[in-house]
Amino acid sequence: MELGNSLSLLLETYLPPEFPDTVIQLFAKDVLFLLSSPYKNKQQLSKLIENFQSKIPVTLRHRNTLPKLLSSLEPLFSMSNEQEMLNYVNELQMEYSDNPNDQFILNRLNISPYDGNLNMGRPGSQYSESFENLDRYSERSMLSSQAYNNIGKSPNRLPLRSLLEPYMKNMIDEQEIMKSIPFVLLGTTSELFDIEYDKIIIPSNIPNSESGILHLIFEAGLLYKELGNLCDKYRRMPISPMKKAFIIAVGSELNTYNGLINQLASNDKISTNNGVYVSIYDSINKLRVFYSIMLKFEGLTGDQLLSLLEQLRHHGDLTIENIADKLFSTLLTLYYDYLSQWLTLGSIDNTNNELFIEVEQENTDGEVIFKLNTDKIPSFLTYMQARQIFVIGKSYIFVQKYCKELEYSNEFSNRYKQIYDGLRKNGISIEFIEAVNTQFKEIVSYIDTIICTKFHYHDVLKTLRNILLMGRGDLINTLITKLSSALTSSSDLLSDYSLTRILQESVQQSSLRSLINRGDNNYIINKLDARLLDLGHGAIGWDVFTLDFIVDRPLSFVLNVNRTNGRKEYLRIFNFLWKLKKNQFYFEKESKRTKEILRTFRKFPEFSPVMGDITKHISKCSILLTQLQIFHTKLDNYYLQYVINERYLDLENELSVIFDKGKTDNIKVKINKHGEKRVNGVLKPDINILNEGRKHLGNQNLRDIEQLDNTHNQFLGRILAHKLLSTNSGNNLGERSNKPYPATVIVILNSIAEFLVKYNELNEISYKIYMQLSLEHHPEISVHLQSLVHTIKLLSKQYSHCKEQISTLCDDLRADGDEELMRLSRHLR
Repeated sequence: MELGNSLSLLLETYLPPEFPDTVIQLFAKDVLFLLSSPYKNKQQLSKLIENFQSKIPVTLRHRNTLPKLLSSLEPLFSMSNEQEMLNYVNELQMEYSDNPNDQFILNRLNISPYDGNLNMGRPGSQYSESFENLDRYSERSMLSSQAYNNIGKSPNRLPLRSLLEPYMKNMIDEQEIMKSIPFVLLGTTSELFDIEYDKIIIPSNIPNSESGILHLIFEAGLLYKELGNLCDKYRRMPISPMKKAFIIAVGSELNTYNGLINQLASNDKISTNNGVYVSIYDSINKLRVFYSIMLKFEGLTGDQLLSLLEQLRHHGDLTIENIADKLFSTLLTLYYDYLSQWLTLGSIDNTNNELFIEVEQENTDGEVIFKLNTDKIPSFLTYMQARQIFVIGKSYIFVQKYCKELEYSNEFSNRYKQIYDGLRKNGISIEFIEAVNTQFKEIVSYIDTIICTKFHYHDVLKTLRNILLMGRGDLINTLITKLSSALTSSSDLLSDYSLTRILQESVQQSSLRSLINRGDNNYIINKLDARLLDLGHGAIGWDVFTLDFIVDRPLSFVLNVNRTNGRKEYLRIFNFLWKLKKNQFYFEKESKRTKEILRTFRKFPEFSPVMGDITKHISKCSILLTQLQIFHTKLDNYYLQYVINERYLDLENELSVIFDKGKTDNIKVKINKHGEKRVNGVLKPDINILNEGRKHLGNQNLRDIEQLDNTHNQFLGRILAHKLLSTNSGNNLGERSNKPYPATVIVILNSIAEFLVKYNELNEISYKIYMQLSLEHHPEISVHLQSLVHTIKLLSKQYSHCKEQISTLCDDLRADGDEELMRLSRHLR
């Protein structure tokens, strides 16, 4: 490294100052490379110098220096030690410092206008001149200063002017350049400047000072040309109206730019490149903004483009903000029309999927389900504002298409269309948001009123609870009593007609008969239906029978009751409770029958020893039945009261906030024994209730149809999320059984059902014994007694099995850690 530095310094000192630094540095590296080669020879040095000589400009003199340099460097090729080479190079440098070449000294006459009293800034030392060139010992600029100490020894006969003339005589004049600039700025080839694809070729005979400013100026031409190509490309493509509006705006800006360039071409006052640059500086910035957006254009939808412009409106750079604001206003007009169309007609036709409201599903019956796409909400709207807009259009469809309130919907649409047309010029303004808020409150309040008065929302909800959730047990008990004989037979023998007839009779004999012949023309009770599940061949009636409540439109939008292709929460809950009611029915039936059998056995005093033994065993079995019945009743009450009823009361409280606030504060109510609210007194009819409903908006906590549906779904979800009903196998696994709690409960219910079957056999055998004892001769009494003993053993075994399963459930509940389940565990034991 030290040899290389010394060699570079020697060459810079030895060669004339006219030699380019880059050539000298390259030559020094080549010499050093030859010296480091094991096959170095003098012929290689001669070829290197000849090559070096070919790179020297023709106008340079002192070529006799090169043979001298060759003779000075030749001894190095006979040396093998680097230190020896270094010493030799240093000696040459010192020798040259003592006897400098007088031909390199500047002539005093050529620098006469300048101060002749120049002193050497510092001697030619081995120190670098700045931190930027630590690898060099001296700047080339210092050589003239060092040589100036010998200024008078020999004049330099080569003036600086003569060195510049060969370069400058072929340079293009600025005025010639000015003639071609307008063509280039419009993206076309000129006499001086060729355009190849996305490049402008600047000739090499243009001075660097002019070339630098031309780079800045010609950026506008490249941007103009590229933007024009992109606009032509997208005009031929099928794009949305919003994107078309943007392309039109870009084209308009390009036309403005074109006019500016034409004015510059005819303006004689602008005669320099700098003047051109100043004149088009703002246009360059505008074209940059347009181009940066166009680079993203193809991957953006109209709404995304609008959001991007909204962000650029707050960029901080005034030029960018002004451009973005102008473009934003242009595109916002179209987006405003999208919003207005949805708000007044509930339609998203011709929105080109650029609105945050999309079609989620379109059913075969023509029903269209819309959804709110939160990812497409523009940045100038909040989520709540976007949601209000979504709900307004959906509510309008609900009122017009499903509630058939055509008069109101037409008046509502026309009134708000006039409002939004008047606000169109202001775009998404504060007035627009206030109008949306007012419209939202009005239509939501109207829907709340119409579904309660015209479609009996509350009564339907209570009926669902009383029937499908078995809030009124007397209907289910009456129904089971009438259907018990039919339900034990094969499902193939059951007919829909007979089931419907028995259901109607059961309703008439239960507390739900109040729903018959009301002012609603049996609107609610006619929705109740009995049907059979399709479980395949061989199923009995108990397994396939279920009740269904048909909820038609429009209530089906806010009450999810076994929707087609939807979740079947009510069906799941009913079928589970049906198992409980089935067992409860047989508990009562077999218990009653046992009492009758025991009572009849006491009529045979002559068989008192035998009767005493039989009645003793039957009584013990009756105790087992009672024990399981007590457990079963506790479990049944827990599901009805603590799982279902508590959550239904929560639902009522939520709905009372929606519907009752501000409307029933002055109405006196009373609660009956079933926990239902009833008006205390007589209410006078109000024929204007529909019109007055939307006047008292106030500060009510309004719930729209989306929220009503969600509230009801959450009610069902909270029921099924209870640990004793949740079917999520990943949660609520019993510590002892390692099974979900509902699975354990189902196993227990099935075991109890088997116990009841065996208990029924016990009663049948007991009855046969009674019949044998009633006869004068009873030859089969011994066979029946043996069957009785065998059945009692099986019954006791099944009871033990049930108790073991109950114990497992109680242990699981106690180990769960939930306070409520721990109390239930103690209660069930």
